[in-house]
This record gives sequence, C-alpha cells and structure tokens, in this order.
Amino acid sequence: MMISRRVGFAIFTLISVIILCLLGIWQLNRMSWKTELITNIVKGFEATPVVPNSNLAEWRRVALSGQWLSVDPIFVGPISLSGRLGWYSVSAFRLVSGKVIFVNRGWVDQKNKASLVNGEKTNLIGVLRRPKTSGLFLPTNDQEKKQWLRILPKEFALARDLVDVAPYWVELTQINKENSNLFVLGGLRLPPNNHLQYAITWFAFALISCIFGILFWIKNE
Repeated sequence: MMISRRVGFAIFTLISVIILCLLGIWQLNRMSWKTELITNIVKGFEATPVVPNSNLAEWRRVALSGQWLSVDPIFVGPISLSGRLGWYSVSAFRLVSGKVIFVNRGWVDQKNKASLVNGEKTNLIGVLRRPKTSGLFLPTNDQEKKQWLRILPKEFALARDLVDVAPYWVELTQINKENSNLFVLGGLRLPPNNHLQYAITWFAFALISCIFGILFWIKNE
C-alpha cells in the first residue's frame, strides 16, 4: 500500500520538527554551560592572586615568584594580531618551590623573537590555564618539525628535557620590564555566548516547518 503524499509529507515534517527542536534544546544547554564558564572566568580573574597548584580551577588568578629558566622558549602559532604575523612565546619558569611552570608571556613578532630575557628572577601575575587534551578539531603539535600549534605542558617538558613540570600553564596578565617587546594578552577576554540566538533560530525553523506542513495538509485534502 502506497503512502499518500499528505501522509509522506506529514512524516517528513514531523521528523524535521523533532530534529530542529532537539538542535534548539542543545543550544540552550550550550548556553547554560557557556554562562557558567563565563561566570567562573570572571570570578577567577577578579580573585586575589594565590600560589598556583593543581587544585585550582581554570582561570584562577595566580602569583608566581621565581625565575625564568635559561632554555629556549617555545613559539606557538603562527597567530595573526592586527594584521601582523607572530607567535605566543611560552617559556619555562621555575618557582621558588622548585616546580616548573610553562608561562605564556604573550604575543611576539618575528623581529622581537630573540629579545626575550631568560634566567632572571622576577614576580609574575597571571591566570591558570589547563590544556585541552581531547577534541575532534584540536590541532596536533609536531615536535620533530618544531611546529607548536597549542600549549601542552607535557609535550613541552619533553621537548625541553625538563622534569617536575606542572600539568597546567599560566597566561600572563601584567606586563613586566623584561617582556616589553611582547604584547601581553592582559585584560579579561570572555568567550562569546550567542547560543540563545542559535536556539531561537532552530526553534523558528521548527515553527516554519510546522506551518508549511499544516498548509500542505490543508491544500491537499
């Protein structure tokens, strides 16, 4: 028995509406997750700096006291800034406790790559960051070709033959005299939260599909 055009289109419309509504609900869930993330970022960024440790949440403001190690920095990128090509300069920093932390000192262009000072004692202020270790579209570092596309302390430690390295890294938020040639990332940078707009779009498509389905059903009675 053949299914009539009306029934076939009704089934197609129903499936379409269900899928579109599920996409809308998914975006609402993403909005809730992103809102919580932004709240945590703001809270951590505004907190009084503390000594970093593995129990701290990501984006927690931290204070470092120690010295830069005399090893070559790792340049992550390339990354474009205001039309110029450059890299994030990530250097190893040893705390007074002996723990080594990789620190993103900021963005640097080709001209100033060799001007970075290492081996000096200093105090730093930054935010704690944790590497993303899984994801379908995350780029992969290539140690043999010295192509570094994202900050992964474990891989950096192997590349620079360092031990007792923290599993997290720190992003500087204040400019120091020894990195005056760097563009420090500095201020609070919040991720966009446009998921409500996306959700409304999917629900609107679902409503339009319903209207077309009803009109088609009535027209083909």
